[in-house]
Amino acid sequence: MTVLARLCLAVAVAAAVAIGEPAAQAADGSLAGDYAGFAASHGVAATLVEDNARVRGRFVDAQGRIYAINGQRVGMGAQGALVGGAERSFFRVDPQGPGIRFLHIPAGPDGAPDMAAASPAQLMPRDADDVAAGSGGSD
Repeated sequence: MTVLARLCLAVAVAAAVAIGEPAAQAADGSLAGDYAGFAASHGVAATLVEDNARVRGRFVDAQGRIYAINGQRVGMGAQGALVGGAERSFFRVDPQGPGIRFLHIPAGPDGAPDMAAASPAQLMPRDADDVAAGSGGSD
């Protein structure tokens, strides 16, 4: 994706979020898909798979650490556990604009989610060139 396309995409997402445009989810409301971070979330990625109300997949943070996703649908979003090596943390994902907002929540000393240390990431579908262009796949 070119720098100009990334910039246009970032502006479009920011505008959609600012005006509260509904998320561009699949017709069935699924969060399933491959997502990549953009702008301040560059380098972050997530793959989500749904099986009924269960959500699983893979999350890669900005430092390149890989986590297994294991959670469930809650309302329009999903939440659950992230496991990467010996590190355990939590996540919350919600549809936002044409993509998702992924919140990585570390565990505190007591093992409970430490919301004050949470890291949000804005992610777009991997086919974001098509989303940005509104082309549905043709250039």
